[in-house]
Amino acid sequence: MLSPKDHILQSSQLATRLGPAGIGYLAGLIDGEGSITLLKKRNCRLQLTIGNTSPEMMEWLDNNVGHGRVHWSPSRRGPSGRICATWHSANWQAAVVLGAVYPLLVAKRAQASAALEARTTTAVDGIYRLVLAQYVSDLNKLRDFS
Repeated sequence: MLSPKDHILQSSQLATRLGPAGIGYLAGLIDGEGSITLLKKRNCRLQLTIGNTSPEMMEWLDNNVGHGRVHWSPSRRGPSGRICATWHSANWQAAVVLGAVYPLLVAKRAQASAALEARTTTAVDGIYRLVLAQYVSDLNKLRDFS
């Protein structure tokens, strides 16, 4: 596990590599198409996902972020009938991405804050991590407009 200092350093390097436009684009994708979760069953494993049907968007994420993978799901299709894809990043890699975009997040800022806090607590703080995981889950339910 990376130390909080290492997270900050790698987040800064990612922001520098992507530049202001790239980091703004990534923050917008996370705010609009993304999901931030802490899995309670896996010691509060952090997961960051972005789902979409745009091959160009998925290619941009895959080529530019460097902390995650794109998975195409032929069995899942969007409203247009196009195949859905999910970009997925977990644990310290997801924390690096969230740390880089955090200042620009609007809709997912509270979830990102709790997720980053959970990643920096020690394993001894297991109950606190579970409380943070429940908080993120509750926030996600509030934003579910379906």
